[in-house]
Amino acid sequence: AHGLEKRHAFWLLVVCGLSMAGFLVDYRFVVAAAGFEAMRPNPFDYLHFMAVMFGHFLVMVQRVPRWILEPAGWLLFAALVMLAVSALIMLVKPRSAAVVDMPATRFREICLMFVGCTLAFALLTAYGRVQLGLAAATASRYTALLMPGVAAIVLLLFKHRQRLAPVLLALL
Repeated sequence: AHGLEKRHAFWLLVVCGLSMAGFLVDYRFVVAAAGFEAMRPNPFDYLHFMAVMFGHFLVMVQRVPRWILEPAGWLLFAALVMLAVSALIMLVKPRSAAVVDMPATRFREICLMFVGCTLAFALLTAYGRVQLGLAAATASRYTALLMPGVAAIVLLLFKHRQRLAPVLLALL
């Protein structure tokens, strides 16, 4: 990265750190749902809850059978994780200054931010709500915060599969 970009990244981290510190001033942990546990006996419960959230987002039907809901959710969950990992690898991989493609780098950064925020939201929601059962994962209020990750997948497909453009625009 260039010197100017390194300075911007540094100041961005400083601002994020100060924002987090400001948030934590006088912070009191208050449980939002009864039965909260600091850590579930089976940590897989969190991933299962997230998969059901993602599955519900994909099918958008209240009473869909679990044999459709859960595989759809696991598929979307896997796609989001793969997109995040691949974008992160491409951004971290050392390149010479002459080879850097700034539009592609910015695109990867945007995809990583979208997917990262979606995965963080899903994980934190699962952490605070898993004790309510899998039915709680289908709450419609979670839909809006899952959209950025799905938008990143649609944008990536749109960029690399032009013949799918009409379908992707309709999906978006």
